[in-house]
Amino acid sequence: MTALEKQLLDALQYLYLGYVQTLEAGNDRITSLGGDCDPVDFMEERNTYLRNARSIIAATNRAFLSQHTDDLAVDKFATAMKVKLAAARDKGRSGWDDPAQCSVESLAQLLVGHLEKGNAGNFEDIANLCMMLHQRGADPAVLAAPQPAQVEQQTPATPTQEAGLAAEAKGGE
Repeated sequence: MTALEKQLLDALQYLYLGYVQTLEAGNDRITSLGGDCDPVDFMEERNTYLRNARSIIAATNRAFLSQHTDDLAVDKFATAMKVKLAAARDKGRSGWDDPAQCSVESLAQLLVGHLEKGNAGNFEDIANLCMMLHQRGADPAVLAAPQPAQVEQQTPATPTQEAGLAAEAKGGE
């Protein structure tokens, strides 16, 4: 269950409880004034909206509780991967999915290079690189001997290019 789904479920539960409390307050007020009123549990059972809400809450809780811890962990890790990818996009990184911009060999080289890093967020970087290779349909054998990146030697790198390369080497994906 994602954080948003949890928030929506919590909101539905609070609305349900709030509605029942309103029924209880109304019942108390009517009976305190000498009126006759159906019991709250009877009103609760007869209300279609409350029955539907209770059914949705129960089904969602059953589905969440029946999820295997593996599935929950993968969902949580996927969220962390998405956060890391969004941060990389915000820095202007893109093109992993375009063979004209980025070869699977380059991705493999980045992945192998990240295995020795120990910085925070490195698990997410490694997983994202694995995802990129997987989605590109790369043969896992590409990891056995990644090819060095082809560097054009026609013109030396500008300071801006060097800064970008240094930032990428430091911890980007």
